[in-house]
Amino acid sequence: MRWRFGAAVLAVGLGCGLRAAAQANDADYRQITPSVFVAATGVETGLPGGRNLGVTAGLDVRFLPGRRLQPSLEYRGTYAVVKGSVDSQSTNMGGLKLAVQRGRLFPFVNVLVGRGETEYAGVGYQVPGTFRYYLKSSSNVYDVGGGADLDLGNHLALKVELQLQRYSSPVTVSGHLYGEAASVGMAYTFHLGRYAQ
Repeated sequence: MRWRFGAAVLAVGLGCGLRAAAQANDADYRQITPSVFVAATGVETGLPGGRNLGVTAGLDVRFLPGRRLQPSLEYRGTYAVVKGSVDSQSTNMGGLKLAVQRGRLFPFVNVLVGRGETEYAGVGYQVPGTFRYYLKSSSNVYDVGGGADLDLGNHLALKVELQLQRYSSPVTVSGHLYGEAASVGMAYTFHLGRYAQ
């Protein structure tokens, strides 16, 4: 994955919409709509050759469903399953998401913050210019990303997204790692409650 690929995913997620006839449904009558999601996540960690495959799961609490602009509170965690030969990254984050409804398509952007852990393969990763090696390091993670959710029915949606992440790291000259995480998965929406009109 490269930054050009990331820009393309964001452009598709934010710039494309499906034209669909407006239909009244239960979502139009709900103020808060929670959903859960799970996805396969490919990560480029920011170190040369650093790649891993993980599982991302999370919770969205969407406000004002049925409106064009739909803000959400989001929590997510990513766990590295296939850790790769250089390093692997796992995160726990929360933040804000803003989606735009275009028929059945919901392009979105999100801003998240949390904690991340980088685990280094083998005997560890050498600090440049020293004899020190790290097996593991933890730091705050700052994340910005985007993508799209495509409704497949009353409850299920397909999710595609790209997240760009900044870690602090003791094994780089700059003191930071800039990772990319691309995910494809499914979301399940719970339709709870109504509001009076």
